[in-house]
Amino acid sequence: MSVTRAQSEITSREFAEWQAYDRLDPFGQDRADLRAGIVAAASLQPHMKKGRRARPADFMPDFAKRLRRKQSPQLMEQKLKAYVTAHNAYVNRNGAA
Repeated sequence: MSVTRAQSEITSREFAEWQAYDRLDPFGQDRADLRAGIVAAASLQPHMKKGRRARPADFMPDFAKRLRRKQSPQLMEQKLKAYVTAHNAYVNRNGAA
């Protein structure tokens, strides 16, 4: 559904209520990540050292953290050059796409 359509079909109050509900009982991909984290933590727990605990959050992606991480221009250039080198090697090996 487009943003324009959503705005025409629900009020800002209803949207705020859905946001509040999601904070209390998340749904969507955040909930799926939590379920996967619970399974991973439970699977690892028997193999942990005594007194250590695996937490579901240890296995959940933190996309906000990735966005906050800063890279220097030099590191960006280094990564871009590595990508271009790998791409060119692939193209040379397999022909143009």
